[in-house]
Amino acid sequence: MYLLLFQYRKFISKILFLGCILVVVSCTTTPTYESNKIISETDSELILNKSKIPKNLNKLLRQHKNKNINESDDILLEMLTASVNEKKWRIAKNILNEIDTTDFNLEQLTQYSIDISQYWIEEKQFDMAREWLFGPFIKNNFSYMSNTEKANILMLRAEVLYAKGEMLLSLYDRILLNNLTNDLQQKKYNLRKTWTTSLKVSKSSREKIIKRNKNDIITGWLSLVSIHDDYASGKEKQLLNLNKWQLKWLNHPANENLPADIRALFIQSTETKEIALLIPLSGSLENAGEAIQDGVFASYFSALEENWNLPVITTYDTNKDSISNIHKRIRLTNTDLIIGPLKKESLEELAKLENQIPIIALNYLNDKKIKNKNIIEFGLASEDEAKQLAYEAIKSGYKNAIVLQTNFDWANRASSVFKENWQLLGGNVISHKILTNEKDFSKQIEESLNLDKSQSRHNKIEKIVGMDLNFTPRRRQDFDVFIIFSNNDQIHTIKPLLDYHYSSDIKVFGSSHINDSVMNKNYRDLNGITFNEIPWILDHININSIAPKKYYENKQLGRLFALGMDVFYIHKKLDELKFSNSNFFSGKTGDIYLNEGRLIRKLDMAYFKRGKIKKLPPSSY
Repeated sequence: MYLLLFQYRKFISKILFLGCILVVVSCTTTPTYESNKIISETDSELILNKSKIPKNLNKLLRQHKNKNINESDDILLEMLTASVNEKKWRIAKNILNEIDTTDFNLEQLTQYSIDISQYWIEEKQFDMAREWLFGPFIKNNFSYMSNTEKANILMLRAEVLYAKGEMLLSLYDRILLNNLTNDLQQKKYNLRKTWTTSLKVSKSSREKIIKRNKNDIITGWLSLVSIHDDYASGKEKQLLNLNKWQLKWLNHPANENLPADIRALFIQSTETKEIALLIPLSGSLENAGEAIQDGVFASYFSALEENWNLPVITTYDTNKDSISNIHKRIRLTNTDLIIGPLKKESLEELAKLENQIPIIALNYLNDKKIKNKNIIEFGLASEDEAKQLAYEAIKSGYKNAIVLQTNFDWANRASSVFKENWQLLGGNVISHKILTNEKDFSKQIEESLNLDKSQSRHNKIEKIVGMDLNFTPRRRQDFDVFIIFSNNDQIHTIKPLLDYHYSSDIKVFGSSHINDSVMNKNYRDLNGITFNEIPWILDHININSIAPKKYYENKQLGRLFALGMDVFYIHKKLDELKFSNSNFFSGKTGDIYLNEGRLIRKLDMAYFKRGKIKKLPPSSY
């Protein structure tokens, strides 16, 4: 009797649940889906193989709303699949809370695995997705699945591994997937993803695999990456090595349709014969200008050793002469490229004067009224770092942020860009606090954590009862991550205060500004903070051989030295970067993309552990 009553209640519960879902769906627009989706060159969305035309969620709900209980879990699975296909994630979540997989057969449980993994990927719960996709069910039953099911599992696994930075494992799954995919558009999509994953494999892992000298697919991909990354050797040598690669790997899938980054090597680049380098070499910015100049010539002499056909570089001190006078002098020469200036005001003046000679500026234009298509803006923009932090934090599963920033112009800009991108990615900004004087940091952090309100409530209670009460303040519980934009000096005060104010368990992300880049220094008070940083700073082993000692002892000068190194090589890569917005230059200041007249940087990620800086694996951003 009790069992019958339980089943009846379960049945009623599911009927009511289906009724509620029907109401929700009836208020939304039902999109049209095709069994064979055409994937464009720029499409980066996860696309699964379809063995049949997906069922429409709205139609399913109306068709099955009165079915009996013995069929309801089967029906829920169909609805789960439909809601995932139609990206109705709120409905998918509700169905997942109701569905019972106990009596599912192999085919049903496989479909459930595909659906729930897509849901977790959408929710950025990559650990959950990884646990399921590599769990005992998939492991024990993979060989019994159809090729379409295997392909979908491999695609999901590759996506999750990529998001978690496990690039080599992701690459193996991509290669397996290529053999299971028959649809030409799907195969083309997967080959693009195989290439982007290959580019993310660490150099040490790549070299180790190539050194084994095996004639397998993965070695072919990674050998092609080595050619792509060897920009310092010059385009002629890259093309020579590419020709050798094509002869060796005649049957390699990449040989049939070379990646856009590689095809860009065939572009006839504009020959630069004379460069004008506009930087301050005296006055208050003398050290900054000198660092950039040293970086430019460090790359110049490296290129000379590789027998590049090099331009003549003439340096102009923007502190000793006005931009208008320097411009007049440049117009009397055969200059075909200007690099600089460094100061924003100087750039704005030059932008109004020159509209024929290409310019790679070392700063950014604030005045949107200035239109000059010949200017490519490049610098150490805090906005690039803020945008990346938003993605990294969301990817790590965080959604509710408290933003703390110090009162600097760069921090204002970074906070604004972070909040914009954070909200676009589905995150919530719970609180945004500008920290002013360091002596007020503790009080301001208390306010952002609502500890002052907790103390106020306690004081009222003590006043009511007329006696002292034991009390531990309770911070707000509606956030899961701190995002901090401060300089290194301030972070050494802010992070201990967060721990003191009952927040030591909350994850902290910060920009490169928190890192002073001093080697062999102990950072125990910063343990747990994750931050982005330029590769040149993190790859200390290379610094000693490239730069004078002062550039790795002074973080700001070191970054400017790296900027100078990159800007020299970039002048030869601009035509390739323009070829496709997916092309990038792997530089000392980050992976650099060209987007609407700006060179955008994507930095490496690192964190503080036991007082030391540890580099994180490459991410999917």
